[in-house]
Amino acid sequence: MMEKIDGKGSEKPQRKGKGAATMTDESVLNIDDDENVDWLHPSIRDRLVAIALQWQHLFGVAPAITSAVSEFDAATRLLGMTFADYQIQCEGRSAVTAGHDFVFKGCRYQIKSNRESGRPNAKARMVPKPKNYKWDRLIWIHYNREYEMVEAWQWEREDYRAKLDNVKYIRPAHMRQGLRIDQAD
Repeated sequence: MMEKIDGKGSEKPQRKGKGAATMTDESVLNIDDDENVDWLHPSIRDRLVAIALQWQHLFGVAPAITSAVSEFDAATRLLGMTFADYQIQCEGRSAVTAGHDFVFKGCRYQIKSNRESGRPNAKARMVPKPKNYKWDRLIWIHYNREYEMVEAWQWEREDYRAKLDNVKYIRPAHMRQGLRIDQAD
């Protein structure tokens, strides 16, 4: 069911009651309480990854989930945002929202990532550059073939701009000049 918003003719899915989705198949997500979804935190991510890896096994190439997984991991695993807060941050976004990916504690975060395919000599060689500077901090996450975090580095916008803005091809070695944030002190 769709509803009109802002009287401009744009539409968004309408949720029924408190639940976002209810499925009878055990392998499909069943959410019936918006106020108590933190239990989904690792589960929904792990299911998405498992399906992508199964797809890769069957068809040779994994579906493009790395951006979604890295944004989720940066927010919830690296920064400590709750699942519910991350869900609120995602409302109204699209896959091509310009600038930042989410806001946490008043700071706008842009997330970039790479994933190893597992094929011989297929190491991450280039890191995507941000298209603009409408963010406060950039986080780069490097994943192995199974979407396990290998490393994560953070940059303040002005430091990134000063050191990497004029670099044509950003490589993992460049990103490793930032602050490593995936390890406990």
